Amino acid sequence: MELKWPHGLSAEAASILYGVIQEEMFDSTESMSLDAAARQIGLSKQSARTCVGETLDAGLVVQSGKRPLKIQTSESLKSILSTGVSED
Repeated sequence: MELKWPHGLSAEAASILYGVIQEEMFDSTESMSLDAAARQIGLSKQSARTCVGETLDAGLVVQSGKRPLKIQTSESLKSILSTGVSED
């Protein structure tokens, strides 16, 4: 399943999305912080914030915290993951 192209995500945003999906599937916290997103792509928090914005704008993640900024999979992404079919 390829989520990068249909949603126009940059490679960095796709990498963050991959990390969020891993958090959802394998971690009990189910959220990814901005710091973790920055580590995932190897860039600054400022750059990571831009990439996180891409995933938010695509509707693939939702914000689950403000301070610190945290994101987790959206219901739309959960549906894609469970069925393999995008709602778009």
